[in-house]
Amino acid sequence: MSDDEPDPHSTTTQVKASRKYFVIRPVWRSREVTNWLRVMDHVYLDHRFAADGRATRGKWTRNRVQSNKVDQTAQAIKGLPANFYDKVWLASLSSKKKRRLNMEEAIDLAHTEEMIR
Repeated sequence: MSDDEPDPHSTTTQVKASRKYFVIRPVWRSREVTNWLRVMDHVYLDHRFAADGRATRGKWTRNRVQSNKVDQTAQAIKGLPANFYDKVWLASLSSKKKRRLNMEEAIDLAHTEEMIR
């Protein structure tokens, strides 16, 4: 759910795997969801290792660097829970545009203790 932007200081001689990508938050997405997704990213990475500590097969993830960058032109996804949308962004919308989002009821974004470990 996030876009990546390559580091402008990366050189073409760098190995692609070591290239950095900045995470860019869509203007409509709440910070609460962004933080929730970061935990999910860590859980995914944790499960990319076998019991013996070796990486599992498959393409490795990009070197994603957290940033405060925001994509002001991102189009909102309709039908998400209300708390997935940024409150300031929502407040800037007309009533008609808010209705068009077809927001669902807010959901609990708390992670279990097991997931956080």
